Amino acid sequence: MKILVVDDENLVRDSVIQSLESLGFSDIEEAVDGIEALHQIERHRPDLIIADIRMPRMDGIELLAKLKQMNDETFFVLLSGYDLFEYVQTALDLGALSYLLKPVSARQLEVVIHKLKKKLNQQSRFHESNLLMKIKMNQGISSMRRHFIEELVTQKSNSENYLRHQFHELEISFVHRSFCVLSISLDRYIVLVERFSPNEISLIKYGIENIAGEIFMNRGFFSFAFDLEDGLGLLVNFPDEDPNADMSPIMKPCIEIKDSILKFLQHEVTIGIGTTTTDFFNLIHSYETSKRALSQRLIRGGNCVIPFENPDVRREKFKVLSFQIEQEMLSAFEKCEQEAAMNIVKELYTPFFSLDFVDRASLLKLNFQIILLIHKILERLDVAPMALLGDELTLYEEVNQRTYIDEIIGWFHETLKISFEALQQAREKGNKRIVEKARRYIHENYAKELSLESVAEHIHLTPTYFSSIFKKEMNGNFVDYVSNYRIEKAKELLRAGIHNVNVTAAMVGFNNVKYFYKVFKKRTGYTPSEYKDI
Repeated sequence: MKILVVDDENLVRDSVIQSLESLGFSDIEEAVDGIEALHQIERHRPDLIIADIRMPRMDGIELLAKLKQMNDETFFVLLSGYDLFEYVQTALDLGALSYLLKPVSARQLEVVIHKLKKKLNQQSRFHESNLLMKIKMNQGISSMRRHFIEELVTQKSNSENYLRHQFHELEISFVHRSFCVLSISLDRYIVLVERFSPNEISLIKYGIENIAGEIFMNRGFFSFAFDLEDGLGLLVNFPDEDPNADMSPIMKPCIEIKDSILKFLQHEVTIGIGTTTTDFFNLIHSYETSKRALSQRLIRGGNCVIPFENPDVRREKFKVLSFQIEQEMLSAFEKCEQEAAMNIVKELYTPFFSLDFVDRASLLKLNFQIILLIHKILERLDVAPMALLGDELTLYEEVNQRTYIDEIIGWFHETLKISFEALQQAREKGNKRIVEKARRYIHENYAKELSLESVAEHIHLTPTYFSSIFKKEMNGNFVDYVSNYRIEKAKELLRAGIHNVNVTAAMVGFNNVKYFYKVFKKRTGYTPSEYKDI
């Protein structure tokens, strides 16, 4: 595998290259910015590019965008010292394989390489099946019609002359004035893809198309199919709506289609109904609103028909997780209270159930913020989240594959379960290591001002949590331990006879000599002066 590492910092480049070499890769090139990287790409054609987001002349995002413009399908990993959502979303939109925060470890790169190999295998299988499907679909006028209908509803071409020419060439004519676009989505499509082969999925979609076509034809409607990744799109031509009717004429046949698909194909679908139009150039709005209607499956559940409704009533903008929520989640982790953590997650999603319209962008941001929070807390508690759960980008992609909000909550339930099990195991093994680290810090800094808070901060724990661990492992509290250690050091100095009592007190961290006398007497039974003369 050929790899190109792009970063303007020599130390970062060298570190990444060393990590890659430790994983057995040798064909590695390097560049200092995006401009130099483009020349390297042209010469060496790498399989993987690892590039920093921020670089002079041309940064990583610009380089990735440039490659996308060139239709270059090289896999891309972005590096950054920042975990901003905007960077991650931009990286995803541009097709990045992963997004890693500096400093990058060999383990992180190993996870990315594993993901790359998996993608390459999937891509290979996808290209083979896609090629076969394209060959079949390109046979005959029906496949050409299918492609044109997709162009029509997505407005890939807006030339009236072109449309008229295609209508004539493909022998397409419309009887009625009204049009509507439907998005028919197979519920739990991700699960179906895992259970069925691509050919079997194609047969299911073919069955959906036949059922819908027959039902519409029986009502005097005309339907024209086009492909959607998770189902089927239909452009429906039907008689004008009756202004006195209690529902759109498209609603009843859609319900019949849904029920027939379940009856004859044993698969549940959700149908999003777009707005009605009489203008070809407004079909894109009907298509987009059908997809937006379909997004309401998140809260309504599957196996239903959802007409688009203008979401003017109740709608909330996404809010970044508050400091209070972060502290509550941290407290739940520190106390190993999985149920409390899960209740926090449920509360965060509860507002979505009371909205008339779910803004998917807000939902995705919330998903990402919770993932970041879990990652951050696990790192703080010395449980490696990358090794346990995977990188943030992979988790973000996984949770976004869920169809309903209940499934998203269920996904977080499993993620928290894994996290708390690992945390419990790590805690049983790690308490001694934590206390040893604290003791080492005390031994090295006993002459300075020490407090429970300062030591807890040094080892990245809250004072309360650190105090409970320390007391459990040492069979005594923090203050007594520090005092005893200082007194032992004072005894050593006094026995050496080099310094007077005042200097000795200061050297072991006592700023108040009277207090030093009091503590020393309490711990040893002697005053410092008496002990020095023994």
